[in-house]
Amino acid sequence: MKKNLVVLVSSLLILVLSTSTNLSCFASSDDSTNNPAVDAVTNDDDITVTDATYDPSAADPSQYDVYSPSSITPLPGGGESINFIINGVVNSYLVPPNNFNPKKATNEQLAEYGLPLRPSDPALLKDWEKEIKNFKHAVKPLRAYVKKNTVNTTASQPNWAGIVDCINPNHVTSGATFSEGLFQYVSGSWTQPTMTGQSSSYQESTWIGIGGDGKCGLIQCGTAYNFSSGYQVWYEYLPADISKGSGRLPFYANSVPISVAPGNNIQASVSCTGGNATYTISVNGQYASAVAYISADCYYGGTAEWIVERPSDIYGNYNTLASFNKVDFTGCSTYTNLTSNGSSTGVAFPMNAYSEIQISMYGDDLKTVAYPSNITANGFSVIHG
Repeated sequence: MKKNLVVLVSSLLILVLSTSTNLSCFASSDDSTNNPAVDAVTNDDDITVTDATYDPSAADPSQYDVYSPSSITPLPGGGESINFIINGVVNSYLVPPNNFNPKKATNEQLAEYGLPLRPSDPALLKDWEKEIKNFKHAVKPLRAYVKKNTVNTTASQPNWAGIVDCINPNHVTSGATFSEGLFQYVSGSWTQPTMTGQSSSYQESTWIGIGGDGKCGLIQCGTAYNFSSGYQVWYEYLPADISKGSGRLPFYANSVPISVAPGNNIQASVSCTGGNATYTISVNGQYASAVAYISADCYYGGTAEWIVERPSDIYGNYNTLASFNKVDFTGCSTYTNLTSNGSSTGVAFPMNAYSEIQISMYGDDLKTVAYPSNITANGFSVIHG
């Protein structure tokens, strides 16, 4: 799902990794009694932990590589990190202790479990208080599934519609860095629209991310639709140049073990601090949070995105954008200058605080098929054209 902003093009693709694990091999301690954000008695603001039940490989197991956890690590404030090694890259799902109350937690504690950080801006804080209610049930994965034979390519046909924030108008720079002053966190919400199509070539993906210019890495998460397989939740990391020789870090769009359907409320965030990319996505109260220990060339903090995309096939040919009415993005915000533990020294800004590129998607016939509209300080709609 990389993109060249200059010519308004990108490539897309969705692989899949869902998670779960064999829990019998590992023991963990629970320090939640020392965590002031854990309530002794469950209340309406608390998060409860549930085992994952969604299996993306159920329809066709031959299409997936299946992974068991490499380890389960206790977290300092209670809860667990369930770790999978996918082609040499550690992917960890962060599971808080039962009865964890995000409204009582500091930003450091929220970051420990990959939850959306609490902004200081009053308008954004109001959005956060509304959105954090969507994080009610933490999904505990039992296995990891990675879809086989998926390839991402760069082509000359555009496939993004949405808004790209830039640290400065000359957003394309050389190299990738974890330096302060770049986008390190992006968040947004949307309601999953009904998608329709006529064959397996009708597809769509809605996501938020950091990076993604044709010369730069990209970290992202969101939802996807395929006429043949339906709706999915996923996250992904892509290095700056996936075309280099063998031994190069590959990319994966990992399927999150949560089902999604039209009308579901989606809240998502992506962050990168100290070489760790953290993805958190909630669907109608069920959520999962995963961290990938990526290489530096997967991160480029010069841009942040809120995008509707049409995927390409394994040969780089763009599929047909599935039909929908519109996708409404709300609560669109970014952070810069985060510390390695998500400290509140990071400052949140609404989407319109930076230079924006408003991107329309064009089909193979060069006619507009989707475009951004109704743009506000922290939201907009992508209209199917």
